[in-house]
Amino acid sequence: MFEYRARFSVTDITEMRYYVIMNLKKPDIAPDKTLLTAGCHSPGGFRVAFAKTFCVAPGNGVRVRLRVDRINTPLGPMMAVCDETHLFLLEFANRKNMDRQIERLSKHQRRAIGPGRTAITDQIEAELEDYFAVGLKSFQTPLKLSGTDFQKTVWRALTGIPFGETRSYSDLAKAIGNEKAVRAVASSNAGNGHAIIIPCHRVINKDGRLGGYAGGPNRKNRLLRHECKHAGKDIQAMPPLSGRKHPHWSEKGMGILTVI
Repeated sequence: MFEYRARFSVTDITEMRYYVIMNLKKPDIAPDKTLLTAGCHSPGGFRVAFAKTFCVAPGNGVRVRLRVDRINTPLGPMMAVCDETHLFLLEFANRKNMDRQIERLSKHQRRAIGPGRTAITDQIEAELEDYFAVGLKSFQTPLKLSGTDFQKTVWRALTGIPFGETRSYSDLAKAIGNEKAVRAVASSNAGNGHAIIIPCHRVINKDGRLGGYAGGPNRKNRLLRHECKHAGKDIQAMPPLSGRKHPHWSEKGMGILTVI
């Protein structure tokens, strides 16, 4: 098992899957895991580790088209996948099944993914800074959705949930004109690949409890409270935590987050 933790600290990933994602020729000598892991603590660390490990500068891999880079936020690092015109993915780096999500994106778009930044990376980074600093309510970064027509319908409906408010899964099903599709709506909500921008964190359980979130219940709680504060809403009216941690959520590196 080759641990591709690098600067993103994502879940373990098989060595072969890593090369499929990056579309690189497998070297005769296995990459130095220590070297790649060492790159996770500095903004440029991953690029340096990548170059030293594979003897190629980041971005010079075969047929690399989409660029992936880390964006630091108050709730932990996020991973942004972009090209020169669109943002394809924005997720918290330690969300569950991140490796599978990256692989699905690469296959769906039929494009390789390699380390690097574009102007779109810079744009979403600036907007995230405004979101956390002053409560930016509308993102202008152009998105590229990768999913089925039904999933895209659900994701577009999510953007209609006002900043500082929440909706239930059944509310969302009604919003797309299919109130019986609650389970499918919940599944599509979980498959959203643009965290915060497409606000799946604003969907809670019908009974008023917080519900699940791929980035972890603490993050969901903090995001909703952050938005309530900047929308002038009553934070005390926020839904409670479920009382248990998400089974796939890791607290490692999340020292600023505490259960409220």
